[in-house]
Amino acid sequence: MYQSRYATRTADVNDLGDKIETVYDFVNVMYEGRGVEAIVDVWCEHTQIKSGLWKEFADEALKPKGENRWGDMEYWFVIGIHPHEAKDYDDEIEKIIIEAASHPRCVGLGEMGLDYHYSFSPHPTQQAVLEKQIRLALQLNKPLTIHTREAEEDTLRILKELVPKEHKLHIHCFTDSPDFAAQLLDWFPNLYIGLNNDLSMWHKPLLSTAALLAVRFDPLVTPGEVSPHLHQIVGGKADPDSDLAPSRPRSFNLTMDPSLDLPKLASCTSCRFVEDKSNYWTAVMYFKHRNGSFLRVPQMANHNTGPGFQNGGMTVYYFQPIPNLKLTAFRPGFRMRVGNPNLRQNSLDPSDIATRAVTLRCFEGLSLGTGAPGYAVEDTFDFPKTMCSGGIRSNIYFPQCWDGVNLDSQDHESHVSHPPGAFFGVECPASHPVHLPLLFMEIVWDTRPFNDPELWPEDGSQPFVFSMGDPTGFGQHADYVFGWEGDSLQRAMDVCTGGDGYKRPCLKSSKGSVRTLWSLPYSDAWYLLPETNSMLDIDRLPGCNPVQSGPSPATVIPQAQCTDAPFTTAAPLPTNPLPVVTPPWTVCHSGPGSEYLVPDCDSIPPKTTQVPGGGAGPAMVTPAPSI
Repeated sequence: MYQSRYATRTADVNDLGDKIETVYDFVNVMYEGRGVEAIVDVWCEHTQIKSGLWKEFADEALKPKGENRWGDMEYWFVIGIHPHEAKDYDDEIEKIIIEAASHPRCVGLGEMGLDYHYSFSPHPTQQAVLEKQIRLALQLNKPLTIHTREAEEDTLRILKELVPKEHKLHIHCFTDSPDFAAQLLDWFPNLYIGLNNDLSMWHKPLLSTAALLAVRFDPLVTPGEVSPHLHQIVGGKADPDSDLAPSRPRSFNLTMDPSLDLPKLASCTSCRFVEDKSNYWTAVMYFKHRNGSFLRVPQMANHNTGPGFQNGGMTVYYFQPIPNLKLTAFRPGFRMRVGNPNLRQNSLDPSDIATRAVTLRCFEGLSLGTGAPGYAVEDTFDFPKTMCSGGIRSNIYFPQCWDGVNLDSQDHESHVSHPPGAFFGVECPASHPVHLPLLFMEIVWDTRPFNDPELWPEDGSQPFVFSMGDPTGFGQHADYVFGWEGDSLQRAMDVCTGGDGYKRPCLKSSKGSVRTLWSLPYSDAWYLLPETNSMLDIDRLPGCNPVQSGPSPATVIPQAQCTDAPFTTAAPLPTNPLPVVTPPWTVCHSGPGSEYLVPDCDSIPPKTTQVPGGGAGPAMVTPAPSI
């Protein structure tokens, strides 16, 4: 049940207000109106098993419907020790498991198994505890709930050796290979495999992008004007040292007229794939000191982004949300936005999938977390309330369903929508029937330097603020303007099917034009405004952005009242690039062998063709199809 984490971590608990006071409330609100008739609760943490909560919840389910607190749902449970906690298995735990197995609501033992990805318990200990729990389940005649991750050979060996072929098994949240799934199903006729969102993500061209520039531009929301707040921009630009730059508009500019051909305008890109001249931008995060000054929060390379560390930037994914679905790539001129910069409370309908489109994940140590972005216990709609030992990651899903007609709309959102109910595995609604690639962003903010209680506010509140004066995090937002060359994105979606976006088929698709992050250009930033936006303390946020805590929506300060920060100005000399932060985790697999969904450290060619200004050589693409 992970009940101990709900109170401080989950988006649903934090943001449904007075509706959530107990776990019973959480379950009822979470699944209300979604056709859920029964749930199976997994008790697999040693502290929670010893707490006795499993018995309280199970006893409650024995009461007649209408009199118990589970509402219209049937409550069942399984109990066992997760491989992460195998080192904590002892006689007391085993005694409780035996007691719980006799409860009328207990339908199996688990979640038990092997996890060689994180290895929080030694591998021999995991194997020994798995074997012990399997023998216990067989003795008690209980089905098995199995966890297995990157331990295919040992899992299959142990199951075949100890478990009768006719026994009932459930593989929980399966994320390993299809071949392994086939072997399990062939051997055990009564085995069932539980799938989560991760298994839907077979197409995953992953584009690590370095910082391009930080500037008060937002050509979607304020075309032709300087934006009220600071954004970090990544993607294509026309290099000022390029021979082409003086003769044509800059690819990222105040207006971004839809008629402009961004791939032709941009002479370089800060994206790993040189065909991607698109632009992606988000707000910037600041730390607010007790004295009221602000310091920009640095960023660092995400987990498994491939060789090299970028200076800031973000990780961009182009998912195929339904396996084997033929997607329609974005068209030239296409643009969209997700999130509301003025939002200061979670006022969205919890049954609407859009509520999960923009979240923040609290990283603890080296862990990636426990589930898909927007759903995990570590994810919140607002800033985490406690210090995150591994930093904070932004999770941003753009809409993937298009009306098929409009490349943009007045609010930059109405021409697109999310599919009903889920980001993966769901077809588009009739109102927006064209299925686009699912564009997903992750930004890892290095909040570790600020994990000092002496730096945080004395009242215990969290200290982070987005650049539009948002101290809540609810106003997180992102913008996108399509700019892939020719049909290169369509080919990437058709060819890059290995799961990590870097394997040889992708290199072949991009004609070798894939670079290490060390070779990505940092912008000369000819548009930077007078505000300091590098790693220095500042007295106020860039632009005219007083901190507005809500809960009412924030209001943009009119230009006439914004006397201390100009809305238009000539560009000054460029500021220094952000420092390159070395993350605490690995970004690629150095061998031997390979690791699922992790790029190999040798998956990028050691040499790339350079052009004046530091960009990569011209991409070789086929002509764009007619529209």
